[in-house]
Amino acid sequence: MLVKDIMTIDVITITVPGKRKTALEMMRTHNLPGLPVLREGTKTVAGFVSLEDLIRHPDEDQLALIMDRNVVTLSPESSIEEAAKVMYEQDVKQIMAVEDDELVGLLTLKDLITKGISRMQIKEKCEKYMKDRILAIWHETPIPLAAQIMRFSKALAAVVLDDQGEVVGIVDNADFVKVSEIINVLQKTDIQQESEGEEWVWETKSTLYIGTERLKLPDKPVKELMTSDVITITGATTITDCARKMKKSDIQQLPVIDAHGNLIGIVRDYD
Repeated sequence: MLVKDIMTIDVITITVPGKRKTALEMMRTHNLPGLPVLREGTKTVAGFVSLEDLIRHPDEDQLALIMDRNVVTLSPESSIEEAAKVMYEQDVKQIMAVEDDELVGLLTLKDLITKGISRMQIKEKCEKYMKDRILAIWHETPIPLAAQIMRFSKALAAVVLDDQGEVVGIVDNADFVKVSEIINVLQKTDIQQESEGEEWVWETKSTLYIGTERLKLPDKPVKELMTSDVITITGATTITDCARKMKKSDIQQLPVIDAHGNLIGIVRDYD
């Protein structure tokens, strides 16, 4: 199976020069966690912009200063085994398929799972690949704080616990895209100027208001955003069955429970 067999051909893209607001609106409209960035008027890849990039640069408006320029590319004739290896080694979730330096398709980790692994017959158990360290947040945690916790932890998802410590939901970066918005703010800056002199020092202070746009997440508890219908697996679930569950429910991670229903780990699409 080759990259061209499972890649997305009709790729939603954005161009530079461009604005962060346009990128966010496109992500929300098409329910995407990120977008390939092309040079205006061409199909040449300039970078990739994700929701994480927008959060990481809250005061930057120009897309060229927000996007990640270190993109990974492959030929559409490459095998999906090679693509999976490159994704793992380069720690990326998408690969640009290019021909003659022009974008012809996008292969995402989701494509590898839903169009590749889910069609295979991999009997290996997922317990070998699950992570037993799980990021968990309280269901009353404000959404902006939850996003920060996940960013600092470099986590793609977090399980949500209620007051009794029971798992009541799960939240990932895609959920933040759905509720985020760009707002205009005014940043007040005091500039103090002093003149040099032995006897006299003239001090003037002017106030400069700079118009900026920032990403805003609603100040609501994460329980209003989370997915409450949590799909789980056991350590004995096969890799192929994991992939099929992800495909069917359109999710990127599966909490792992033991025979008593206790949470013991999590399997992500990346795993």
